[in-house]
Amino acid sequence: MKKIISPIIVLLLGLGLQLLGVIPVQADGPSLRVRNGICDIDVQAGQSYTHEIFVSSKANDPALIVNILSAGFGQNLDGIYEVLDEIHDISPFTALPYISNIENASFTLKGGEEQEAKFTIKIPDDFNEDGTLYALIYVLAYPESSMESMDFAQGIKVPVILTPVNAGLTHQGEITDLMAETVPSGEPIPIQTIVKNTGNHHYKAYNALEIRNSSGEMVISSNTSLTTSSIVPEFSFRFTQTLQEGLPAGKYRMKSSVYHPAADASGNTVDELIDSREAEFEVLEPLKEEATPTLPPDEQERLLRDYGNTAVLGDMEQEKVLAFPWYTMIAVFASVVTVGMTIFIIVSRRRGR
Repeated sequence: MKKIISPIIVLLLGLGLQLLGVIPVQADGPSLRVRNGICDIDVQAGQSYTHEIFVSSKANDPALIVNILSAGFGQNLDGIYEVLDEIHDISPFTALPYISNIENASFTLKGGEEQEAKFTIKIPDDFNEDGTLYALIYVLAYPESSMESMDFAQGIKVPVILTPVNAGLTHQGEITDLMAETVPSGEPIPIQTIVKNTGNHHYKAYNALEIRNSSGEMVISSNTSLTTSSIVPEFSFRFTQTLQEGLPAGKYRMKSSVYHPAADASGNTVDELIDSREAEFEVLEPLKEEATPTLPPDEQERLLRDYGNTAVLGDMEQEKVLAFPWYTMIAVFASVVTVGMTIFIIVSRRRGR
């Protein structure tokens, strides 16, 4: 099968950049746009499909060098899509091998102009219809006048979703991690639930949390909103709920459940349970602040009178030694001089005898 290799990869490697997600764009940089930016097709074995995308920029933007390449589909714990090269695209649900050609994969885009690019998807006769497949078309652009700098480079990811018409799609998942931070009583409690999509099709989900005390009484129940992006097979998503009001000290048991809203046979939306997991956690006693030793009032007055504002009344011994007032230092110096002169006179008289 023909491999699609864009020269922009060489450029990126030469500049020491990683092809991971959208390259940061400066606020005053050009605006890249992609129309028809999702390719979602029901496919059959032995068939070919094409998808067009339309790349444009604003009228006052500088000319852009645009490169378009195919890439593996990745997703981080926050649900953000990531661009993967062939080495890291190890998911059994990859669609990358079926993208066979990109027409107009490299061009110069003038300000206000729109150009069309087209890619072909070829499904072999022995196509495995075990589930939905995923890949990305990555549109990368940078100003023509800044070849030496990628400061204004920007990228847009076009999801490619291929669903076999005869596939039995399943929405499954497993909660792989459930953890509550150990905090003192009254402090906010972050609780993290990580769920992995173990099915063969993407889905959106929400997290429901129940907290019970040692007596089994429900003390807190809360839900997250539905994820904005779908969780793709073989990838995980992290739900985080923070109990802002905190809890009294003690031991608790939490139950975390992940649900996928689905349509039943009548077309009504029902919450389909993906997975549920329980765990215990503890809330500590409030932290006690150690009281700073305080001198009696008469001793405080004496220190202020003798040593001035340099004395730290809460630290009884240290400042007594270190904070000598100026007149005390003069008195000590005068005493030392007097003693020295007296010794000198006595010694001189004895030698004179």
